[in-house]
Amino acid sequence: MRWDIINRIADIYGAKSYLEIGIGTKENLYKIKCQKKIGVDPLKSLRPDRCCTSDEFFRDNTEKFDIIFIDGLHHKNQVIKDIENALKAITENGTIVVHDCNPTSEAMQDVPRIQGEWTGDVWKAWQYIRAKYDNLSMCVLDTDYGVGVIRKGKQPAFTEIAETYQQFDEHRKLILNLKHYEIPPISVCIPAFEQYGYGAKTLTECLESVINQEGEFEIVVADNSDSDVIRKVCDRYPVAYYHNPKKGISANTNFAISKAGCKNIKVLYQDDKLLTNTALQDFSFALLFNGWVASSGRAMNDRSQLLRFTEPKWTGENIFVKNSIGMPSVTAFRNCGLKFDEELKTLLDCDFYFNLHKEYGQPGIIKKPLVASRYWDGSTSRQHGNMAAKEMPYINKKHSLNLK
Repeated sequence: MRWDIINRIADIYGAKSYLEIGIGTKENLYKIKCQKKIGVDPLKSLRPDRCCTSDEFFRDNTEKFDIIFIDGLHHKNQVIKDIENALKAITENGTIVVHDCNPTSEAMQDVPRIQGEWTGDVWKAWQYIRAKYDNLSMCVLDTDYGVGVIRKGKQPAFTEIAETYQQFDEHRKLILNLKHYEIPPISVCIPAFEQYGYGAKTLTECLESVINQEGEFEIVVADNSDSDVIRKVCDRYPVAYYHNPKKGISANTNFAISKAGCKNIKVLYQDDKLLTNTALQDFSFALLFNGWVASSGRAMNDRSQLLRFTEPKWTGENIFVKNSIGMPSVTAFRNCGLKFDEELKTLLDCDFYFNLHKEYGQPGIIKKPLVASRYWDGSTSRQHGNMAAKEMPYINKKHSLNLK
């Protein structure tokens, strides 16, 4: 139901404030788990927090909200106004949820209303917003009369293609970007090697954090070693093991991804680990709404002790100057054929993030800590040393930048 979806969004994105436009029976509002909740409705008998129309509320509003749920007057023009007002009132990492996007009969969407079961022509507003804005990531989950989710991101060029219900019904999946509400499977891709004598230990700890995850997933291990140390570890676990003779972390990561069977990809370095048993489901759920995501996490030392909390953020082109996202282990993405640049050793992750941003727009930031990233002398980056200064001219030329 819509409240299940909203509560899951609130949980993984760390939402603290919630605004509901059109509270109805208050069934949804009561079930939302959020520190601050405001319900807006013009009907005084419902005892809303703000008794006014949505236009009046947004006209006077100066607050920003982490989640805005739109379930007010289900007429195209009003829904358009509510969404566009919500876009001005949403936080940078916030989510807009729109109810009743997917009518199942013509009578259900007729305006004015002619029956009890009614969605109105919300789908027309959804189509209009998709056509107008290319800096949003929009999809409708095929449940509870269509739960539309809008986040900042990127979407392909789209034009309004339906004027009648019959046309909408024919192109329903395309118009709504309709997705199944069940969380899709994900491939955990682990590039591995002997790691200077530590490989068996770190990979074992990594795999132990993955094997009992909830939901559907597969584990792919790409072994860059010349010995059988990594293979022997993999023999003890339900993984798809592949030996890759081509050396290098970028090449081995690309090789692991090439063997993935799922659309959703979770790269996990062997010296890192997942922090919760729902981490993979949280990543996959977030990938319903953004093409790539990055999670908060914990730093970890060589003794597997959890240290400071880490939180990613997107800084645009400056990602090459300071990696504000973190290691690839904190990210997940929809596989679109992008590869790690095998010419790079230090800036390979920043380069990949830059390309993901070009493909999908800004990442969804998961506030829930999902990954522990190990900072220690046995890491590949420490062994290679910091080569950012040497790689920057290559980056500038590749992306037509002028960074120092």
